[in-house]
Amino acid sequence: MRKYIALAALLSAGTAFANATEYTATEVWSIDFGSKYSSGYSISGEMTSQGTFWDVSGHVVDGGVTTASDHRVHMAGGIYGSWTDDFKISIELTLGDTISASNDWPVFGEISGNGTKLRFGPYTSTNDGNTVGLDGHVTKVSEDRLATVSAGGTYTVTLLKIGNAVSVYVGDTLSASGTLADNVSGDITDIALGGDTSSSYRINETVHSISYSTVTVVPEPSAFGLLAGIGALAL
Repeated sequence: MRKYIALAALLSAGTAFANATEYTATEVWSIDFGSKYSSGYSISGEMTSQGTFWDVSGHVVDGGVTTASDHRVHMAGGIYGSWTDDFKISIELTLGDTISASNDWPVFGEISGNGTKLRFGPYTSTNDGNTVGLDGHVTKVSEDRLATVSAGGTYTVTLLKIGNAVSVYVGDTLSASGTLADNVSGDITDIALGGDTSSSYRINETVHSISYSTVTVVPEPSAFGLLAGIGALAL
């Protein structure tokens, strides 16, 4: 009986940790596209791969890089993170005067590597308006599309991965969520902004900056009490 009680308590603790939503973020690298240098843009922090590991194809303007139907920012040739880590990618951007793209699916950004792709951006169809969604080759995409964006607006768009759960935020508003497949692994080796890594889905936006941070989940206070209870049960 005591073993059963201890096991039940452990399962409850696992549930409490899984449901925790608070986290701390440690920035690994960031790029400010508002500062142009002869050899590229200023990269703050450490990359896991150095050298010629990124390329920008876009129109350089004061305060960022402007993308459109025929060009976007494409970082490739390096290692920008890991699918097995918990992480967040935050992009500060200003949308163009119109929001339009093929198949009603313009793209803020896409991250990919080791056969995995995730893209996120607004739908422009009549039914969805300019609500933001998440799409990818390895996700079960939810129907939650909550945050709305407007042409000409400036936003911070964040892709957050904790465990297999992936969420997109516009500012502080949860916009869309999905679930990564269990077999997702390996490195993130491509990041496209203002479009996907192919030429199918683009959007007119000015990208101001991007940052990549690793994430550590902070258990809710109730979880600490639960652990204390587990300790008492163990005794």
